[in-house]
Amino acid sequence: MTPAEAAARYTNKANVVVAAWKALFGTVPTKRAVETAMAIAEFETRLGDAGGSWRGEHNWGAVHKRSLTQAEASILLGHGVYPSDEASLMTARGFLPRTGPNEALHIDHDPTTGAYFVWFWAFPDDVSAAQRYLKILVSQRPGVKAIIDTAPAQDVVRKMYESHYFTGFSTDPETNIAQYSHNVLAKEAMIAPALAAWDPSGAGAPLGDGQQKKNPNVLLIGLALLSVGAGTYYVLSQWQRLPNPLRVVYTTGIVRGAYELHNLLGV
Repeated sequence: MTPAEAAARYTNKANVVVAAWKALFGTVPTKRAVETAMAIAEFETRLGDAGGSWRGEHNWGAVHKRSLTQAEASILLGHGVYPSDEASLMTARGFLPRTGPNEALHIDHDPTTGAYFVWFWAFPDDVSAAQRYLKILVSQRPGVKAIIDTAPAQDVVRKMYESHYFTGFSTDPETNIAQYSHNVLAKEAMIAPALAAWDPSGAGAPLGDGQQKKNPNVLLIGLALLSVGAGTYYVLSQWQRLPNPLRVVYTTGIVRGAYELHNLLGV
């Protein structure tokens, strides 16, 4: 991602925070609050853009929805499925269908009891996800709400820990707070410069999925077109002479090239 693309992404995410904040509280948030909320959510789930098993779920801040029911836990135990890695998660998802479109099964960690399966919130878009995130982070945590407009991120993190937003990986509270603060501050250091010219009072309407087009790199697109075109011409002209293994290799390469061209064009 280029600096321009990163700035556009953070600007849109900031607009999402403003829209969600106004829907919840009826006011415009301070820039300090926006940057802190974004830094936390960027660290937790890439502001709803996390990949892998999180892809398409728009979960901001890794917020839980519910624990497993006794019946769900019994099903997994009966099949010998334990929370260890992505493979075990995929297996568990096969045994436990979602009860609705707004939840997704994942693995979380507790410093005392270890890894466990839990249902996280899932959303159709960033704004609805950010509303739930801000409700849990701010509305339901008076300590956070009292300081998020002005306090540095590490002070907000302490209030989050004290109100059990996160647990960390250590049995020492100060270690957990310090580690989490370090991660949040690292994200804030990326976000703040990108939003240097942005102001909450002038926030635009958030863009939905697919509306943020990449700035196409003309040279890369030209090379991709040349590669796909030349590869296609060669395979078609030599198709009868190529053994089956090479047909598969070349065809796979052409499809891959077309996919990368699709990504470059942002369509």
